[in-house]
Amino acid sequence: MKKLFPLLLSISLTLSAWAQAPEKMSYQAVVKDASSGLVTNQEIGMQMSILQGAEGTAVYVETHQPTTSSNGLVSIAVGTGAPTSGSFRDIDWSKGPYFLQTEIDPAGGTSYTISGKSEIESQPYAFHATTAENGLKAGTTKGQMMFWNGEAWVKLDPAPNGVDANLSIRDGQLAWTKVEEAPKIEVGLNNDLGGYIIYVTDDGLHGLVAATQNQSFFNIRLNDAFSVVNNRANHNAVGANFTDWRLPTKDELNMMYGQRDEIGGLGGSYYWSSSPVGVNDAWRQDFYNGNQKYGSNYGSKRGQVRAVRAF
Repeated sequence: MKKLFPLLLSISLTLSAWAQAPEKMSYQAVVKDASSGLVTNQEIGMQMSILQGAEGTAVYVETHQPTTSSNGLVSIAVGTGAPTSGSFRDIDWSKGPYFLQTEIDPAGGTSYTISGKSEIESQPYAFHATTAENGLKAGTTKGQMMFWNGEAWVKLDPAPNGVDANLSIRDGQLAWTKVEEAPKIEVGLNNDLGGYIIYVTDDGLHGLVAATQNQSFFNIRLNDAFSVVNNRANHNAVGANFTDWRLPTKDELNMMYGQRDEIGGLGGSYYWSSSPVGVNDAWRQDFYNGNQKYGSNYGSKRGQVRAVRAF
């Protein structure tokens, strides 16, 4: 005997503002066993059926074998499983109501012992596009996006002012949601990125970070300079969160010199770069006067280290 699905059944439609029929629905559920215990970190068997009517015929059936999370949560996309009956793309959404029936085998097989059923309450026009009588492109009619609210077709105004936007469902209705741009990063102290940002690309998304303390507090040879940049003990609590620190190039070192007061802690002596000069030498920069000279890995030519990382 099948047990009713015990907890969360969450269904959302994955929509696109393009004039194409969406081909999947996002689905989440919390899975419990017969003793009401969470089924965690375990592969389960799932059979998803779209029924025409609460007790109607299954117009489409597919199977999945996802793995539950540590909280018993499983997430799949209906329409992307292994079909066993019907075609998701051929569903005539204008002939609803439709229900999504879920059957689960916690052991990962096909002996489904847990079941549940939920109505798919709102049908976007794009789902109906393949059967639309007027033959217009999916989701549009004379430039208008439309959706079926269960009783009638409703027009959706175009995205305001031509902004980049996605379709979403709010209170059972389709609406435009503006696509927010990633926040642009600026030159300055940024603990989230590990130090002081000395350079940012034009799009504000990438750049170079300088550590805010030296990785050597005394003059060392070039070979040793390469070995100290990623030692956590040589970074402060912010810098220690990253493992991709490196020596700056000659040009990057000069950028650091130009912002030495803002970065802080850069003493008036030579710092090593990673830019080679011959086989055993590399460029150094004097942070007292800005002069750049090459230094050997041998002899008395030594320098301090201030690491950088790219993001």
